[in-house]
Amino acid sequence: MQNQFIESVPRSSLPTRIQNKLAETKYVRVIYEVDEESNMPPEKDIRPEFMKMLEESEKDIKDGDFVCCRTKKETDALFESIWNEDE
Repeated sequence: MQNQFIESVPRSSLPTRIQNKLAETKYVRVIYEVDEESNMPPEKDIRPEFMKMLEESEKDIKDGDFVCCRTKKETDALFESIWNEDE
């Protein structure tokens, strides 16, 4: 699966010939497709401790032991409750 990264680039940082085509534009959105496989470290460099943590995390998700925040408001409420646990 590939991820997309979107970056806003100022028109002034582009080559002049492109700037001229986009005279009414201040920023240009650039979409990068990132191939996750090509960014992975070699398998020999992945520590067993990390693999164990990953397996535990996958088990927790399978068991339903996670929180799903669908909005920024839900995420903010979750972190607010975590930060205030000791009070």
